[in-house]
Amino acid sequence: MNTPIERLILTLKTGLSDGVVVTGSMIELTDFREQAIDSLTEASFQVSQMDLYSDDPQPSRTDNDVDVLILWGLEQLSPQDNRSYAIRTYLDKARHQGLRFIIFCENSCYSAHFLDHEAPFYHFCFRFPLSER
Repeated sequence: MNTPIERLILTLKTGLSDGVVVTGSMIELTDFREQAIDSLTEASFQVSQMDLYSDDPQPSRTDNDVDVLILWGLEQLSPQDNRSYAIRTYLDKARHQGLRFIIFCENSCYSAHFLDHEAPFYHFCFRFPLSER
């Protein structure tokens, strides 16, 4: 199990972390997201997506059978944006109900969202870097 997809699935299956932030360039993230969705589905995970690039970013599925939520486009929001706090609250509630999640965030925005102690996502989940660029 050496591929990033296999490591990600193992991380979620073993319970090492119920939340993961995948970082990389936009090109890497786009490619990895498509692979992740396909591989998670093949591994019998029910996947829902929340796209913050859309006009109405709601989970694509909200039924109780969803195992993994993929959050795409966090870099579109400022860390102090009210929507950032709302998403963090949503993910907190969902994780306590057994939902696992994967947040995709460009390297250039990772520090502002996950390393600033005043940001709602400060040290919120395990980092899964695709690259350090």
